[in-house]
Amino acid sequence: MSGIHLAALPDLLECLKNRGAQEIIVIAGGIIPSEDIETLEKLGVKKVFPEGSHTYKIVDFIKKEIPLDP
Repeated sequence: MSGIHLAALPDLLECLKNRGAQEIIVIAGGIIPSEDIETLEKLGVKKVFPEGSHTYKIVDFIKKEIPLDP
């Protein structure tokens, strides 16, 4: 489904905004062309992890964005 991220993610972000839930962090990953990453981040996607991203980088990002109380 090439290019679906450019259609689906803006719709998701708009839906969250319309429901007053824009504080929800949206991340994306997978086969996303590098030229689309900046576009997605400008739209409000917090972080894009392209194909081949290491899982530990994703986990570290989530831990930093959503700190847990000890």
